[in-house]
Amino acid sequence: FFINESIIVKDTKGIKFEFREEGGEDMNDVIHIVRVPRDPEYDYLISIDGNKFGTPYDSTIMKGFSDKNLVKEGWEEVIATNGSIFYYYDKSCYAEGLEKSRGVNNQPFDMHAVSKFKDTMALGCKWNGDLDIDYQRNIQANINNYYGAITGAFGLLKNGYKNTAGAELENIRNGLYSGLSGRTVWGYDSKTDTYMVISHPGVTGKSGIRGDALVELCKKEGMTDAICLDGGGSRWLRFEGKELATTTRKVKNAVILYRRKKKGTILDEPINKPVEETKPQDASPKEEIKELLAKLIELVEKL
Repeated sequence: FFINESIIVKDTKGIKFEFREEGGEDMNDVIHIVRVPRDPEYDYLISIDGNKFGTPYDSTIMKGFSDKNLVKEGWEEVIATNGSIFYYYDKSCYAEGLEKSRGVNNQPFDMHAVSKFKDTMALGCKWNGDLDIDYQRNIQANINNYYGAITGAFGLLKNGYKNTAGAELENIRNGLYSGLSGRTVWGYDSKTDTYMVISHPGVTGKSGIRGDALVELCKKEGMTDAICLDGGGSRWLRFEGKELATTTRKVKNAVILYRRKKKGTILDEPINKPVEETKPQDASPKEEIKELLAKLIELVEKL
């Protein structure tokens, strides 16, 4: 059984997405490709949701991820996926490279878990919703410009050209790139101002897609910039609240795209507009006479 189909989804708020599935009957055997164009009626923000190393919740299951700070302010989740690869040290779960979560930098730059990956591609989420995919050292140098940031497994595309920075870092990374595996990819199409996610199934070392083929897939799908995050058994995807790929593993953090209606747009007008109060009409002469007579009768009765 094989699906190869484009579906345009229009939600109740008028946002159009392109969502495509390719693969088998089982949910976790399907390739999901999602495009979210930036609608001018909305603001967008990408959040990294993770907790500082050493805390009880420094890793969690997919259902546990949500940027509650943004949700309280009226932001709605669009896409959520797994994020960083684990870096184990001294019984703590670190992220490999940067982890700026919900506006807070979780990992000091001088930590080996961070400094080791400075020449790897990273993902930076600016406060205005812009997505930057660049070398970790560049994201790190401008960390205050970003609401969230994490380092990927390796790069795929930068400004339309192949850039696999991180894959050559060590044998382990090279094996991740050149071998078969499931993949989680975040990217951007700067030509159409569109966020993009590819969630590709696979078991590390046994099935999935190799790095070179993944680069070509990203090009084919129109991405100009793309980065590969963790994959294999850690891959999961949630789109508009629906779980499309799941895992029972705990993961280090999540990448979540949010949107919120811009203030001052036509969509902000209340559905039930308040009715304007009408001024009472002047009473007719007959009504005034009746009122006067009633008052006179009342006075007479008191005498």
